[in-house]
Amino acid sequence: MLTPPAAAADRDHDRALLARIAGRDADALGDLFDRWAPRLNGYLRRMLGSPADAEDALQEAFAILWTRAAQFNPERHDPALWILQQARWRALDLLRARGRAGNVATQPEDPDPGESDPTCDAVVHRDRARAVRAALRRLPTEQSDLLELAFYGGLSHGEIATRTGQPLGTVKTRIRRGIHRLRELLPNLKESA
Repeated sequence: MLTPPAAAADRDHDRALLARIAGRDADALGDLFDRWAPRLNGYLRRMLGSPADAEDALQEAFAILWTRAAQFNPERHDPALWILQQARWRALDLLRARGRAGNVATQPEDPDPGESDPTCDAVVHRDRARAVRAALRRLPTEQSDLLELAFYGGLSHGEIATRTGQPLGTVKTRIRRGIHRLRELLPNLKESA
């Protein structure tokens, strides 16, 4: 079973690696790859359904990590979530390019606490995932439905507008308001990361 890099020492190590990568240290990129590739590969295989596609997305994710490491802000981002997001975006790009974005697997509604959810456990504590799902349920349906399509379904704002028949501006506004409300409902989420 994969365990999340939850300890403060792990987060500090990832932050240090990202800082070194931002300074163009290729050895740091290799260390980050060794540390994260097995977890990300499993996540990407589940998301894409293909080992070859997962390898492609993984390589692209690390190329992006190399070019964007300077954009990582340790004050705003949990390193594990930021790294996962880079991989997720590469996978979504690949799915969209192949016309399969609607096939992205979604997170389970309410996983059995005795059963491991490898996707979530690989990077995020189950408690945080539950807190986010609980907060989503507290949002107006018009916001939570769109946020789920965007984040769990992997759809762009334009794809959501097309799917729901809502104007693009309305979709963007409702997603922005939903995210703002989630930040209010989950003020300690970043600190517990």
